[in-house]
Amino acid sequence: MEWEEQKSGRKGRRRRLGILLVLVLLGSGFILQRFLTAKPLAVEVALVQRGTVESLVPSVSSGTVTPGKEVILSAEYPGTIRQILVREGERVEAGATIARLDDREARNRVRSLEASLRAAQQQLEQARLALQMTASLTDATLAQEKARMEEAERNFSRIKSLFARKLVSESAMDQARTEYAVARKRFESALASLREREIKAQAVKVAEAKVEELTASL
Repeated sequence: MEWEEQKSGRKGRRRRLGILLVLVLLGSGFILQRFLTAKPLAVEVALVQRGTVESLVPSVSSGTVTPGKEVILSAEYPGTIRQILVREGERVEAGATIARLDDREARNRVRSLEASLRAAQQQLEQARLALQMTASLTDATLAQEKARMEEAERNFSRIKSLFARKLVSESAMDQARTEYAVARKRFESALASLREREIKAQAVKVAEAKVEELTASL
């Protein structure tokens, strides 16, 4: 009886081992079939060439990417860009020319300023020449003419008083009157010339300022 039970137990273990072996074989065959029938990986082939390496940086939050150094480019004078001498992303040295502007308008402006400068220089020369013609007229000259006029006026008044008392002749009276008229005319002429000289001196200053302004604009 015990022997039969042992025999029956051995048969049960063999049956379970057989079932397990069948399952292992079936699983191995399924895996082998999947491996043999799997599609090959797609591989992209390209020729070696120089380019820019880009990398994607995953981010779990929003934000703004800023450059490490920012440079603002500007021209000394406004204008239209005629030619760009560098490519985007190209490294350049400090002081290098990266673009050229259309300078036709600037050239026309320079020619116009040069013509205005020449005209202003001619006006300045004429103003200086006119001022030199009155260089002999000074405040001292005007003072001398004034003193002569006042002396002639006093002498005329004295002769006029003597003539009224019949102490001098009529010819002496006429001579004193003429001398006074001439002295007064000389003083008035010197005064007008001095004022004209001041006007000419101011004209020279205006012409000099105009020349300096145009020269600075070039």
